[in-house]
Amino acid sequence: MDEHDAGTGQAHEADCAVCANNIDFELPEAIVRAAKHGGLTIFAGAGVSTESRLVYPTTLYEELKSVLEWDPEDNPSFPRVMSAYEERFGRRQLISEIAERLEYVESFPFITAAASRFHRELSTISHINKIITTNWDTAFEDYCQARPFVVDEDYAYYDLPGRRVFKIHGSIRNVSSLIATDEDYLRREQEFQTSAMGSSLKHFLATEVVVFIGFSLSDPDFQSVYRGLLAGLARSRPPAYLVTPFPTQRAEEFGLKLIRTDGTHFLHALKRRLVNDDFLFPDSVLTRVEALNYRTREARRIIERSAWRTNAALYYSLAYLDGIDDATGRSLARAASGEVMEKNHLAHIIKTYDRLLQKAIDLERWWDAAYVDGYRIALYSFFMEDQDVREIELFESFDSNDYPGVERTDDQEQRDGDGGVMPDKSESRLLPPLPDPDDVISRFDASETSALPSINGAFTQTIGAMPKTGIPRHTPFLDGLIDDDEPLPTI
Repeated sequence: MDEHDAGTGQAHEADCAVCANNIDFELPEAIVRAAKHGGLTIFAGAGVSTESRLVYPTTLYEELKSVLEWDPEDNPSFPRVMSAYEERFGRRQLISEIAERLEYVESFPFITAAASRFHRELSTISHINKIITTNWDTAFEDYCQARPFVVDEDYAYYDLPGRRVFKIHGSIRNVSSLIATDEDYLRREQEFQTSAMGSSLKHFLATEVVVFIGFSLSDPDFQSVYRGLLAGLARSRPPAYLVTPFPTQRAEEFGLKLIRTDGTHFLHALKRRLVNDDFLFPDSVLTRVEALNYRTREARRIIERSAWRTNAALYYSLAYLDGIDDATGRSLARAASGEVMEKNHLAHIIKTYDRLLQKAIDLERWWDAAYVDGYRIALYSFFMEDQDVREIELFESFDSNDYPGVERTDDQEQRDGDGGVMPDKSESRLLPPLPDPDDVISRFDASETSALPSINGAFTQTIGAMPKTGIPRHTPFLDGLIDDDEPLPTI
């Protein structure tokens, strides 16, 4: 596919089925400002999920209409078809049809990938933390780590941290909550007038920049939302937008500004703008983190097979590598929440680990210090250039550059230079060579720091009390370094 940089996202050849609707557009500054300050809400319809033509050749509406042998020339509304199907076959069979359709998507990785394009693009945009959807599937929960709010009782937990998705037409994981038929739609519109969910959604729509994606303005889904939530809101509310690749003359009728492009393409352009403005890391940084995680595990296996019970440097390197492993592993596990991709947030967390390292040094808790050092180095890697990541040391040598308060002699500073000496640095490698245990020992022995007697003494005492079998593993818990009333850092 031929792509070019138009300043607003990628544009591809029109014969690509996935990219044909990636129309160039101008990204409104109001959307960018709202995103940067956490004031952007995404309102997602069926077009961003399983009902996209990229997922199924026919929609649920078309399938059930065919089963009912409806006149092809007749175009009843979606809830009307659902009502007719329920009247003939019963509510249980209607829910079964919906569930089987969603389960079918999940059973084929290729189809799942097509159905989750939008959600995966949104996942790493930390600044989008509120989503409203009419969709029944669990894609926002699964791919964006969003906490679902489905029924009014859920709003007692509204202030829980993290991304939230408001499922105003119910969730397949709570089948009694599904809104499908005419009767369901009418009931939900009435509930919006008095329910906690309705009040919260009206507040978002009245005070935040809202982007509708995956809707046709003639769809009952949108019409129901408009009647229940949008109608009557003051025209002075922040701007609201409709993102769709299809031409429509009705956007202004509903107080919406039209952005003609594909929904996933829109998110891609927004993400790139936030990266360029230094608010987000690019998604590509996760590939580097994944490689560092893999190499760290390899390095640990090498040290596990070495004589770590007889040398402090090898022993403490186990904790150091545990720190890198935990930081990279957790970062990858939490990437879909977006929190690890936000530069300011990660910088704050790194400062916390800097303080924890100094506290561990002050307390001469060297096993903990080595773990914290590895953890913080892994988090620093997000901010590094590729060449700097290649030079991350995969063992602990208690370098004074990383250990404030641990002094090194002038001779040793001269030998190691600013960044320490790594063997066989290669421009072609993503990461440095795996550590050789002999090199770890020699680096440690040459490190003439004032703390060495304490480090070696703690090592000797620990090894003496350690069982003869088993390999120690540092856990993520830092009892004694973090106060009882202080929460663990969130990354």
